[in-house]
Amino acid sequence: MNGCFLYIIVTAHYIKYGSEFVQLLGYGITINPKKRSKQYSDHTGVEQEFCYLFYGQTMHIKALESIIKQRVASKCHKIYGEPVEWVSPKAKMTVDEMVTLVIDTIDQQGFPIKMLKDDFLPFNNLEHHRKITVKELNANPDLYLV
Repeated sequence: MNGCFLYIIVTAHYIKYGSEFVQLLGYGITINPKKRSKQYSDHTGVEQEFCYLFYGQTMHIKALESIIKQRVASKCHKIYGEPVEWVSPKAKMTVDEMVTLVIDTIDQQGFPIKMLKDDFLPFNNLEHHRKITVKELNANPDLYLV
């Protein structure tokens, strides 16, 4: 079975948005969350972590991401006029609202996608997350997934 992850992230750093300093809420997909969180950290100069990780077959995760993109399209942040997988601060969407949207979409679509257990969240690039891989989750899903 192939597999991948949908992640939810809140930046560990603040950006200036208008006259305020805010953190950005975002989402995306990856095959390797350890590598992806490191990429975010390297690009921002600050350790980053994923608030939530959802795991499933690649085709289901890609379909889930596509639906989430459609459902948050009006709330998307734009960079150089192009929408990105970050929620605009003016939308004031919370992590809980994003998680509810993802879980509701999984339920509505009947996707066999599960969430990483709280014991492994937030997910960052530390040693105790080294086993969170596609191979390991396929071999021992009950150990890691709700």
